[in-house]
Amino acid sequence: LKDEFTFIRNRINRYYDYTKSLTLIFKEGDKIYFLYYNIKIKRPNNKFDFKKIKLFKIIKKI
Repeated sequence: LKDEFTFIRNRINRYYDYTKSLTLIFKEGDKIYFLYYNIKIKRPNNKFDFKKIKLFKIIKKI
């Protein structure tokens, strides 16, 4: 029973580590789009509005 629990715990840890390692990593000089996801704008309807602001270049990593 103890071996089964360790097997299950190892499998869960491996899945968790794999999904957390899939994050995006940006470097200096990369270009990214800034999205309007959580930005409030003064437009009555955002249905036809642009989804991306513009292309930005990463200058410095904080």
